[in-house]
Amino acid sequence: IELDEPFTTPCDAKLYISGYNAIPEEFTVTVVPGEGAYVVAGTTVINDAAGNNNGMVEFGEAITLTSTMKNVGQEEAGNVVVSISSSDENITINDATEDFGSIPASGEVTKNDAFAIDVNDNTPDQHQVAIQMDVTDGTDNWAYNYSFIVNSPAVVVDKITIHDPEGNNNGRLDPGEDVTIEIDMFNAGHANSLQGSAELTSSSPFITIGSGTVDVNAIAVSEIETISFGVSVSPSAQTGDLASFAVNLESGSFNFGGQFQLIVGII
Repeated sequence: IELDEPFTTPCDAKLYISGYNAIPEEFTVTVVPGEGAYVVAGTTVINDAAGNNNGMVEFGEAITLTSTMKNVGQEEAGNVVVSISSSDENITINDATEDFGSIPASGEVTKNDAFAIDVNDNTPDQHQVAIQMDVTDGTDNWAYNYSFIVNSPAVVVDKITIHDPEGNNNGRLDPGEDVTIEIDMFNAGHANSLQGSAELTSSSPFITIGSGTVDVNAIAVSEIETISFGVSVSPSAQTGDLASFAVNLESGSFNFGGQFQLIVGII
């Protein structure tokens, strides 16, 4: 078989065989170097036993990587050393180099906990960390890419409810009323949030917030935590005025929240 563009790196190629009045057949053909050693990166497994041990990377975790290197060449690869690096500011690599020793032709070597990485405790949810693996046997060099996703909480304002039983009990802000504003905080992320505190503020001069800061429990993934604040509306407020609010949740190294507006009275 002659190829217009010959293979330059090992890979799994597709071979298609067809003929007149025949059903085409597809075969997978592994392409390997014709001589020498050639080391490729095999599987990499995340170990987060120091965290929640679920096999996934979460914010603030210290993880290790168990890596496999394969020699798909025709000769032994001796003194194989692998180093990892990353420009991602959300991680710190504490152990970047591992000696894999000699890898026989068509063989592989696995090193448990070969590399150690600390993940920042404010890494955004679903952030992808890119790692480069540089492999050498002292003669040849190979480079491969690896990445993993970080799971973190992502808490958002979900629903606003007004309780005004001491006023006209219509579920709205009215001039002169003392109300309780309930805010449902929903964790739309992929990791549980940490226990923290929330603050409600308002830029509207006719709004006074009595209990501005409250404690907030940890919020599980896809769960809601309801927080409450006491709010007073000035008697000078006019029907149709817009009351502007901002809520901020401090949860570990994260700050979540949002802004919302409520109309005074019924227009």
